Amino acid sequence: MTSAEPLVERLYSLDELTEPRRNTLRCARSFPLGDGRHQHRQLAVSLRLLFKSEKWLRDHIRNDS
Repeated sequence: MTSAEPLVERLYSLDELTEPRRNTLRCARSFPLGDGRHQHRQLAVSLRLLFKSEKWLRDHIRNDS
């Protein structure tokens, strides 16, 4: 089976990307200390690091200029 390439690559606004990170952190705070909370926090940290990558942002953020 061959993988299909997407016909249209989705571009996001910065708000569309930061809101899921905020929600993940809020969700993590609702968990008791332990693995569940740690996993949500790690996801939020990974998203933050991804958003700091200028190349990734350039490729995935739309320019609303």
